[in-house]
Amino acid sequence: MADRDKSLVEILKQRLYKRGTFKADISRSPFSPGRENAQTDWQGKLNQSTDKGILNPSVLKKIFLIALFFFGLAVLASGYIIWSGSNVVSADNVGITIKGPSAIKGGNELSLNLIIDNNNSTALESVDLIVTFPAGTREAEHLDKELSRYRKDLGTIAKGESINETVKAVLFGETGKEQEIAVILEYRTPGSNAIFEKRKVYNVLISAAPLDVRLVIPEEVSAGDEIELGIDISADNVTPLENVLVEMQYPIGLQFKSAVPTPLFGNNIWKLGTLSGNATRHIKVVGVLSGEDNEKKLFRVTAGTASSKKESQIAVPYGSTFVTVAMRRSFIDMTVTLNGEATGVIVADPGETIRSDISWTNNLPDKILNAQVLVHFTGNALNQANILPIKGAYRSTDDTIVWKEQHEPRLAVIEPGETFHVNFDFSVLSTSVLGVSLIKNPNIDLEVTIEGTRVVEGSPGETVRTALGRSVKINSDLQLVSRAIYSTGPFVNSGPLPPRANVSTTYTVLWSLVNTTNDLENVSVKSILPSHDTFLNIISPPGANLRYDATRGEVVWTIGRLPAAPTGAPVAEVAFQVNVTPSVAQVGQTIPILSEILVSGRDLFTGETLSDRLPLIDTRISTDPNFQESWSKVSL
Repeated sequence: MADRDKSLVEILKQRLYKRGTFKADISRSPFSPGRENAQTDWQGKLNQSTDKGILNPSVLKKIFLIALFFFGLAVLASGYIIWSGSNVVSADNVGITIKGPSAIKGGNELSLNLIIDNNNSTALESVDLIVTFPAGTREAEHLDKELSRYRKDLGTIAKGESINETVKAVLFGETGKEQEIAVILEYRTPGSNAIFEKRKVYNVLISAAPLDVRLVIPEEVSAGDEIELGIDISADNVTPLENVLVEMQYPIGLQFKSAVPTPLFGNNIWKLGTLSGNATRHIKVVGVLSGEDNEKKLFRVTAGTASSKKESQIAVPYGSTFVTVAMRRSFIDMTVTLNGEATGVIVADPGETIRSDISWTNNLPDKILNAQVLVHFTGNALNQANILPIKGAYRSTDDTIVWKEQHEPRLAVIEPGETFHVNFDFSVLSTSVLGVSLIKNPNIDLEVTIEGTRVVEGSPGETVRTALGRSVKINSDLQLVSRAIYSTGPFVNSGPLPPRANVSTTYTVLWSLVNTTNDLENVSVKSILPSHDTFLNIISPPGANLRYDATRGEVVWTIGRLPAAPTGAPVAEVAFQVNVTPSVAQVGQTIPILSEILVSGRDLFTGETLSDRLPLIDTRISTDPNFQESWSKVSL
């Protein structure tokens, strides 16, 4: 079988690869194909019920034609209504035309002519005209009144009617600033309570500010040098400007020293009051500026009206300017360290001694000859009797420490790149001396100067100088005097003395606060009552803010702001009564009336939080004028 299949395959291959025309061997069937006759209609009769009802094609055709007819009518009707505009009110058919200047000088009266057109086929009812103005706008006839929103009832505007309205206001703002005014028309349509709105915005440019602000300052400053700034504020407007504030924004690295006039808020905000006509005000600021070589320092001044909510904040700026100062590397690089602090204002306590160090480097490629170092003190809290310059000399006539070649031979010649330093100590006046002198807000300012002669070949000597300022602020001395009494005071006390076990004795506790030099805020006194005490809620004066928290057993006296009294007299006092009931276990002991007492408050001049802790008060009430030692210990 296999040989046969193989021979057949060979025969087929010979035919496929044989040269010439290939003739296929097609075998045909000897039978003729049969025919099948299929019927072309259904046998029997169909159910005649399908020829009747709504699903009949003829019925469906009629329904479709009727629906098409009504749809056509709806399209024609709606098209007619839209085309004719009959009874349709559109905001697009309400026109608002604003006629006015494109630019105006700040402080001058702005007059806007408003034209309202109703191009709808029906009237507009309950029409209100609303105009919103930018912050700082004033009424034209009452400049003392701010105008932020103008509203007028226009009633009904008939179809096709035009209405003219004139609105006046006085705008303020900085030069070149665009102010936005919004005109809004609110209206209703006949038979509807819905409110519709049409809005249009009008922009006007402030061509000139009512205040001219100029800042006069050097273009270049050497690091560590003293700098003087001049601020000139000029009113160029007939309309008086009230509550004018000037704010100066200092760059990082400026140490404020003084200003004329004195700032009202901090060291950078001045209140000028009312300016009118051609009034001009001048402000001078002096400070010391430090920074890196080629660093740019930005000074900005803004003038405007004070906010009604916060008097130290400008609500509407009328003018501003800024100046950039380029820093130059100082010929002499200097650092002044006070109590380890190289920058900023340091805070000290009365009587404290401050360790100081001055170091510098010659940045020049040349020598500096005959150098001298000077430290000049100003302020009201320097203790002249306790100034110790190491190797230098102190001149009490002008409060200056001096180092020269005679004090330090190395000052004769300072080579390029050479670093050198000197040090000294100075002290703050004590609390008692500050009080006797009635000094308030005590401070000490230091101006450190290094100068010498620069030696350059072929030219005479040139004087080089570097100055740096530092400041010290002195904390107030917050003191609490706490005592307990029995025989005197605002209340009548009762019970046995010495206190007896299981028997109640009442005592009066007196708290007195002394605050020497600076005003304080957030002042409070706190103490815990022992478990054998009872707070009687008897307080003098009655209006004192003294509360007892029974849950914690804590007595809290809240004073808030506490003014300074350099004389040392108490500035706040309170008294309250407690009931002490000792136990048998405490017989023979001196027991506490109050636990440890804490007083705290924030110094408004230095910004420091001051606090003090007093020991407990016990039944040995030695502050009572009639005290006897036998009153101290609990008896049976």
